[in-house]
Amino acid sequence: MALTKDKKQTLCALFHDLGTPAFSHVVDFMFNDPTNQASSEKKISTIIQNSDEIMSYLKSDGIRPEEVDDPMQYSIVDCYKR
Repeated sequence: MALTKDKKQTLCALFHDLGTPAFSHVVDFMFNDPTNQASSEKKISTIIQNSDEIMSYLKSDGIRPEEVDDPMQYSIVDCYKR
């Protein structure tokens, strides 16, 4: 949290690659989406909501999944996309 001082932004930054396979966003080139890299980020919400552990932590912190599953909502995560 040191960089943002905001737990939601920090978690979103940590979660933003959940839907990305190994080797980061290289797969986005296969999906013809190297600039926006949105094709691999579609699964973030599903992965978060299907994880009992993540959901438990979010609930204990009073954070809704939709507050941390969209990298586009925080410029610290995807500032180059704005």
